[in-house]
Amino acid sequence: MKKLNQFINHTFGRRIAAYFIPAIIALILVINVISNSIYFSWFLQESQQNIRGMVKQGNYTMDLYFQDIKTTSVLLAENEELVYMLTGYDKMSIQERFYTQEEVDKIFRNTGLMEDHILDCMVIGLNGYQTNMPDHAELKENADILNCEWMKDCKDTLRGGFYYTGAHEADYYYKNNGQYKNVLSVVFPVIRYGDCLGYIITDLDFYKMNEIVNAGNQTGEFQYLVADEEGKIVFSAETEEINEQLPEYVQEKLEKKDSFFFDYHGKEMFCVHEESSATNWKFLVLTPKERLTQPGARVQKILFLGVLPLFIGITVFLSLKLSARIKRPLEE
Repeated sequence: MKKLNQFINHTFGRRIAAYFIPAIIALILVINVISNSIYFSWFLQESQQNIRGMVKQGNYTMDLYFQDIKTTSVLLAENEELVYMLTGYDKMSIQERFYTQEEVDKIFRNTGLMEDHILDCMVIGLNGYQTNMPDHAELKENADILNCEWMKDCKDTLRGGFYYTGAHEADYYYKNNGQYKNVLSVVFPVIRYGDCLGYIITDLDFYKMNEIVNAGNQTGEFQYLVADEEGKIVFSAETEEINEQLPEYVQEKLEKKDSFFFDYHGKEMFCVHEESSATNWKFLVLTPKERLTQPGARVQKILFLGVLPLFIGITVFLSLKLSARIKRPLEE
């Protein structure tokens, strides 16, 4: 400390600089804190609005997707030929089955279901009847779909309305490749006079869904998740995350806040979400927190590596000049 005082007091210019440099550093720090706070708040608000637009667009697209499936399922369930198969298939002759099935195939061909965006739509009856869309992969004759693990909860809880399964493997087709590894199914019961006759099951094309959801993510800076009412992830581009449960505190935030930060697999993420009107699922868009803080970090870098050294240099220069002007009259 003594050596520092001696160094400062060695010349008049150093003494002047010693008064001004700490003040300049303090001023730069104050400017940095204020600007960083204002900038981050503004940038966060702008980012939230931009992401909110992406959420609304993605959620709207998903709602159209599921609404089309729901409308088609209801129309199929009300079709008389299909109901006839579900009530009398086990009593029909082979010839009657053949001609009635032709009528059912016509129904499928005339539906408005987005065939390009689904894997299949099938009808599974409690009387042994099963069929699916013509020109699609053929169902295995011995496939016991009603007793699949993913159907158990559906049969126990579904008495009307729609049931959305978690991701599962569609191993009930003869043609089974990677396309059928992760599918989501929409299940709708066919009810007549209070009795369930069977189920209309639509298998969703996971990869097509991924294309739809990621249509607005050309830069790859965002991650999309869809979570059901219980917080289980039913859709993610990272397939290993499907059927994972969101942490309880995240589910609480989803109920209380439109946007928030949370730790996701060890990485701080900013989340904006919206609830689907068609499925009541939550559509989430995530982006790393660092993406929001990087612009502020760049401003800090400019202040400390550019502005601060420049001001210190100017201060030293002015101190030397001022010192010289003060000393000249004294020397004369």
